[in-house]
Parts: sequence; structure tokens; C-alpha cells
Amino acid sequence: MIRDNTLFSAGILVTTVGGPTIFPYQPDGYLDHMEFPKRSYDTTLGVGQFRRGLYTFWQRTFLHPAMLLFDAPSREEC
Repeated sequence: MIRDNTLFSAGILVTTVGGPTIFPYQPDGYLDHMEFPKRSYDTTLGVGQFRRGLYTFWQRTFLHPAMLLFDAPSREEC
């Protein structure tokens, strides 16, 4: 919610409902530390990266850095 409110305040939040998952920027090699299998991560370019956090891709046990920064739950449990 904090990320979404920040994007809204800046006037760049994309409010389109529905659509594909987005892959926001993350540091290069961030997923290299996962045990298995090797993953590829292609950052969403253009205005798609400013969609609501609801549409952000999450690796269940390896949170996106922005989600980790704002104390998102680990999703290891329901």
C-alpha cells in the first residue's frame, strides 16, 4: 500500500484493472542465490512497472526487495 500510495502521489500509478503480472526493477543477480532451479527475471518496461502492487510478481520464499523493505509477509504460510 505504501508503494501504491507513493506512485499515486507522484501521479504515475497505473490504475488499469486486470492484466498480466508485472516484474518491477530488482538488482541484477538477486535470484542467483536461490537453491534451485535457476530463474530468469525480465523487468517490465514502460508504464507497466507502475501498476498496483497487487500485480507484482512474488517468488514465494524470496521476496522482491521493495516488498521486503515494507515488511511484506513471507508467504510461507496462508
